[in-house]
Amino acid sequence: MQRLFPTLAALALMSPALAIADDAHFPPRRPGLWEANVNMGAGIIKTKQCVDHATDQAMMMRGFDVVKKRGGTISITGGGNRFQVTTVMTISGHTITSTEDLVFVSDAVIQGRGHIQVTPPFPGGAMPNANTTNDSKWVSACPAGLKPGQAIVNGHTIDLMTHTEVGK
Repeated sequence: MQRLFPTLAALALMSPALAIADDAHFPPRRPGLWEANVNMGAGIIKTKQCVDHATDQAMMMRGFDVVKKRGGTISITGGGNRFQVTTVMTISGHTITSTEDLVFVSDAVIQGRGHIQVTPPFPGGAMPNANTTNDSKWVSACPAGLKPGQAIVNGHTIDLMTHTEVGK
């Protein structure tokens, strides 16, 4: 799980479901299974995430709380279907700044383009500075065995509320 932490941190910073401020109102996502292809410069991370409206809201608040507890900030501008999100937080002595332009194409498609900068870099290049893309789309109802609030990341089922691996 330790090796997954930088990946989860980056996904949290880039995910529209987790980037929220008290006054931001992103358009709701369609409930069900979402696929995301996230490219942080070192290759594409494919995730599958099961959401419903209640868990989407809970994950947004959880993401905001995590950033706040780490002394971080979130700035969200824009409205309608276009937003600009800047998140700054510190993880294990590393300041991570994520900027992303989000376009909610529909309730079934979200596109993000941005940049992540880490100062100082994580050892071994675990999360390099990079231009980023995040293309998310609704694919179906959630499959049996995957509950709202859970995601499959690199073959591991993760509870997005606790950032823990399910079944371990």
